[in-house]
Amino acid sequence: MHETQLTDVTGKWVIAAVTRDYCDVWHVSDGHEREVMHLHRPDEGVEHHHVRQAQEHHGHRSDQGSTEYYKYLSAVLSSATDVMLVGHGSGKSSIVEEFAEYFSKHHPDRYKLVTEVRHVNLPALSGGELIQMAHEWKKEQLEFGA
Repeated sequence: MHETQLTDVTGKWVIAAVTRDYCDVWHVSDGHEREVMHLHRPDEGVEHHHVRQAQEHHGHRSDQGSTEYYKYLSAVLSSATDVMLVGHGSGKSSIVEEFAEYFSKHHPDRYKLVTEVRHVNLPALSGGELIQMAHEWKKEQLEFGA
């Protein structure tokens, strides 16, 4: 399967893999091409990266830059027709839950586009596998009226 650069999500069904430092957004389609958009968290300064990693490894993560990152993600995803959010981890370590909470609180009208928030093993999944999961989740939603 060939991967191309996605430049705009307007009117598209997308699945967004949200991590602390980046978000990959795939256009969910039945085509043979995978369109992907790579969104990166605003630069917090290279000299502080090792400190942030050490804090996170000891359960004291830094939220520096989160608001700007969440604003950016919200703005990009707001023009899609259907958004499925996925993230790695759960509870306090789940950045996807933090982002979903921010999005629903600050943009409730646009958050209605989010039809699914799931926890998956992101490092073990390819873009194609995430797209396949999105199709399966949508099928479940249609079957069970969720």
